Amino acid sequence: SIWYTINEESSMIIEIQQRETKENFDLMYAIGDYESAIYYAYYLQYSNKQILNIRLQYAKYLYDKADYAKSIEQYIQTIHFLEPSAVISQFYDDDKMDYLVQYLEALLQFSKSKSKAKDKQQRAYTALLISCYIKQKKISKLEDFVDIESEEQGIIVQTALAICKEQQEIKTAEIIANKTH
Repeated sequence: SIWYTINEESSMIIEIQQRETKENFDLMYAIGDYESAIYYAYYLQYSNKQILNIRLQYAKYLYDKADYAKSIEQYIQTIHFLEPSAVISQFYDDDKMDYLVQYLEALLQFSKSKSKAKDKQQRAYTALLISCYIKQKKISKLEDFVDIESEEQGIIVQTALAICKEQQEIKTAEIIANKTH
């Protein structure tokens, strides 16, 4: 790659440098251009763990800048790398609930494709997602989620009804009960 340094006053090029890809990565990472750093990391065939670590740094950077939409996209990319509770605690706030829902949906989707070893955790994430749907009054999303044909449907329905009862959402509980029975 060729890099130019431009004199701001005269708008003239004062330096031209050619840099190797590794140098480009180092520079992009150092200046916080994580998107470019990720690109160069793939190009340089860095390990998945190294790339995920860059994504994690990028997610934290975006979160600190209050760019929650892009931050959650990066956190979703780190699902199999990062303990979910770290992300959940960051986004467990009424103002960030939509992002938490996105993360939980992706987390549960990822968990379905993996072994049932963390079944207890998956149930906790399911309960949290259902709670978010109810809290946000996203009844149609809750209905769609409960309506999924799966081995766990009974558990999901029971969890949804228990949370509805806990949050005194009787109408929602009736909708779910009628839809699933």
